[in-house]
Amino acid sequence: MEKEKAKKPFYKKWWVWVVAIIVFFVIVGSIDDTEEASNEDSQSDRTEESKNEEEVKENQEDNGIYEVNITDELLGLEINIPKVEINEKELLVYMTLNNTTEDTLTFYPDQGSAIIGSKQVDANIFMTKGDVSGDIHGGVEKEGKIKFVLRKTDININEVDEITLKFGSVGNSEFDYEDYSKTIELK
Repeated sequence: MEKEKAKKPFYKKWWVWVVAIIVFFVIVGSIDDTEEASNEDSQSDRTEESKNEEEVKENQEDNGIYEVNITDELLGLEINIPKVEINEKELLVYMTLNNTTEDTLTFYPDQGSAIIGSKQVDANIFMTKGDVSGDIHGGVEKEGKIKFVLRKTDININEVDEITLKFGSVGNSEFDYEDYSKTIELK
């Protein structure tokens, strides 16, 4: 007679635990995102109700929005940074890239870093919005915003006077490279 194999209870199977862990992290991640979204929505609703457009423009710096209007050119790539936003949770750098050459240029600012005070924060490639990274073909314009997560740092944004952006190199097909680094005064 053959021995019958005893079935393991479902909770002793390895794949059940893997699925449970994945579900746990998905739920925890969505709760955090939902709370942030609802907080942002309620804050924006209150802001719209309590201030008119003129007051908002006058208080942009108080809200952490800085119109910087920086334009640089490296190897024929125009880099325009119209504004930055900073708060306790994040730094957002808005940017437009315009390749003024016929050559394909390469640039990866979403893999760069920002120096805020004595802290270095790396860009979050997965939270960057738009398309500002990779190959930029001749005559093409790309735009987006690069996100740096500040939640777990001890940066006091009220004491931040400047931000230094280090976005790496712009390169071309002839293996010419120029590093892009920019210091932005906020006060």
